[in-house]
Amino acid sequence: MAVYFDHRIEAPESNDVPSKLTWHPVLPILAVASGSPSTGGCVDVYLQQGEYAERCHVERPHQIAVLRWHPIKPVLAVSWENGEVLLLMHPFGDQTVLPSTHTVCITLLEWSSSGSLLVTGDQVSVLLQNSCNMESRCQRETSRKLYGEA
Repeated sequence: MAVYFDHRIEAPESNDVPSKLTWHPVLPILAVASGSPSTGGCVDVYLQQGEYAERCHVERPHQIAVLRWHPIKPVLAVSWENGEVLLLMHPFGDQTVLPSTHTVCITLLEWSSSGSLLVTGDQVSVLLQNSCNMESRCQRETSRKLYGEA
């Protein structure tokens, strides 16, 4: 079986080794996570032809755990090993950090099929349900603990 590459991804030279990637389910945009234990992690977004979307760059001193695109809109949920969950909006790079009771690595991020709910889960079995208003900006409106000791 042959593998062909149409376009080279124009990653910034400062990026570390890529560790995770995910295509948006309906839009031609790609999210790539990279990092190292010494520098932390970052997420970059690329367009269909491999062009780098400069505004959509996020760095933290922690490693990235999970990447998950909203099922319809260009909103990327990013979880970090310290329990932080961030929503990154393409194309302008707006960021919303979700308030959370997670204090350990997020291991689960899952949007509902409509994109109105985002469930987060961590290493100690705490599950949280976040209601998101996706009309203008994605912001957490409510949170409900589904399982575990928070």
